[in-house]
Amino acid sequence: MTEQELLALGYRKYTGRDIDVFFKKEQCAKSGRCVKGSTEVFDPGRKPWILPDNETSDKVKAVIDTCPSGALMYIVKNKQIFNTFKSDENRFYLETPEGKVIAYVDYVVSGSDVLIINGTFVDPSLRGQGIGQSLIEQVIKLAIDNDKKIVTLCPFAREIMEANEGFRQLIHR
Repeated sequence: MTEQELLALGYRKYTGRDIDVFFKKEQCAKSGRCVKGSTEVFDPGRKPWILPDNETSDKVKAVIDTCPSGALMYIVKNKQIFNTFKSDENRFYLETPEGKVIAYVDYVVSGSDVLIINGTFVDPSLRGQGIGQSLIEQVIKLAIDNDKKIVTLCPFAREIMEANEGFRQLIHR
């Protein structure tokens, strides 16, 4: 998701050098995973309670990825790659300047109300940067914009959607 989309959904932004953290209090399940993961970054007794620069961006991402409710999200600043996805019929993808596809998510439209995510791929050199999740979020945005549900044949997509309460509501059952 983009910063504008997160803010429009009611997330509050905590700015860091390399990573921005977004938090939506109303969505928080209060599991404490963030605080247990890094008291340097997440301290409810401090104002502001989130300081993204107190750890590496990789550590911040790892902690946020354990959030069960989706109340915490992040955008890595130096990875403008997320805004450069291309699309064609039934696919969002990322390619090199030479035209080599280095990441994609494939989906198909089934009937008038369902999108089926068949698979995702991210080149090994790009893994761990959130690109796969960002690709899945492109399909989620498409589903929301077109009032559709999602079937996940792709295990990675299923994992992303099951881990986020807001995304879970879009799963076709």
